[in-house]
Amino acid sequence: MIPDLEIGAAQYYGMGMCKGHREDRELLKKIVQEYVKSTDWQMDFKAELSNIESLGPNFWPKNFRPTEGESENLSCRNEEAS
Repeated sequence: MIPDLEIGAAQYYGMGMCKGHREDRELLKKIVQEYVKSTDWQMDFKAELSNIESLGPNFWPKNFRPTEGESENLSCRNEEAS
């Protein structure tokens, strides 16, 4: 990591699914939310960004771990078919 490097605004990524797969979408969203809450997320995050702990033990999870509310607000942009 480069000291004092500022990355900028958060970048959001997503997965696309064909319409008509609402149950699959809900299952996938639940799996991702559970992963992000788990210690696996924390270990994977540290493995990919090995110097992240230099920011402090509470700084990076608090600032980089998505909340359940963010996950909900950013999920599924289309309305269910009538």
